[in-house]
Amino acid sequence: MEAIWSSSVMDCMIERGCWDLNAISTWAGTHLCDRIYHFLWKHCGALDELVQATIGSSYVFCSLLYREIILHTHGDLQRNHFAWVWELRTTSRVRTFIWRVARDLIPMATWCARRHLSSVDSCIWGCEVAETLYHVFWNCKEAQCIWSDSMLGVSAAALGLVQGMCLTDSENTFAHIFSAMGWRGAQREDRAHHLAVVSTTMYYIWANHNLKKHKEPTFSHSILIRKIKLEVAATASHRSYSSSLSSRKPYPLGHLTSTWLPPPTGWLILNCDATVSDETAGIGMIARDHLGQPLFAMGKSFISHSSNTLEVHALLEALAMVKTKLQSFMAIEFQSDSITAIQEVTHMLHRPTDCNIFSDALHYARSRLTTRFSHILREGNAPADWVAKRACFADFHWEKGMPLPETLKKLLFADFVFEPP
Repeated sequence: MEAIWSSSVMDCMIERGCWDLNAISTWAGTHLCDRIYHFLWKHCGALDELVQATIGSSYVFCSLLYREIILHTHGDLQRNHFAWVWELRTTSRVRTFIWRVARDLIPMATWCARRHLSSVDSCIWGCEVAETLYHVFWNCKEAQCIWSDSMLGVSAAALGLVQGMCLTDSENTFAHIFSAMGWRGAQREDRAHHLAVVSTTMYYIWANHNLKKHKEPTFSHSILIRKIKLEVAATASHRSYSSSLSSRKPYPLGHLTSTWLPPPTGWLILNCDATVSDETAGIGMIARDHLGQPLFAMGKSFISHSSNTLEVHALLEALAMVKTKLQSFMAIEFQSDSITAIQEVTHMLHRPTDCNIFSDALHYARSRLTTRFSHILREGNAPADWVAKRACFADFHWEKGMPLPETLKKLLFADFVFEPP
């Protein structure tokens, strides 16, 4: 009699939520049984219970959820072999991705062929060799073009990843190397930045690989490298801060305001914001003097789904804009409706590093400027928000001598009455 699939998950379970491998093996092969056995099974609605029991909230990043899955399935998280992943100074999605790499859960061509999910195991970029984990992230010609960048290559070399390594091309080779890198990085502060660079680079190499696999337009090498550097600059020194305004904040952030107020004479205010839509994202910034006169506005479009990263990037771009466009001003107040972004950039100013594409702008701000960062409510940041939304469709640029868009002019007048340029 031919075995058939179970009609429901409950048919594959025994008491206390454990998988019934005897029942599953009647219709699933050895590899599939093994995969099902390691699935975490919960009743409908149990996800929220798991999250709330841990952090008291129904909102959670994917990486935190994976962290809880490990905790519930492999015992004490601190003794877990890959616990270092969750300390990476990267975005949540990169940490989750690296955990999957370390656990050999990335579906390369050989991975799929081994599980009888595909009959092709060659590299999708046409290398005519088996697409293993190590090949995808290092030996592939596309990956090598990315690692050839000086900044990315330095970080790879600092962690022991150099061209010409004598390694077997097995499925887990790269995962084992990366695990060793993680332990060294967790123990030595100077490796943390390089570990973040390598992790983020691997994430984008895989993202471009998936675009190719699904026959979608891929990013050029230069654009991909730029995206990696931008994300590293905004998140490599990431720290988890509480979003509440308390007296225990590590840096003074000024007063929380809901309206735009003119700065002291001689000062400049730079409002910064970011917005994320379904397809694109944008950052916006606008500079005004003590009379409320707009001096400069700029918006840039991105492909991103991380609003926190873009809020940080908006402030960093504003610092760079001061250095290149507004050098006559020596006292600047930066305003943002993201307290996390303010804290992150303030941290960067207090912890200088040369491994950052905004290093020159940060050094200029530390050595030449009097700076102040203020948290402003969204209602008081409307002009910068408009520029960011406009930038979702195309880059935006305005400076004195050019006509102001009518919508932007109305928003600026709503903030403060000034003499139109």
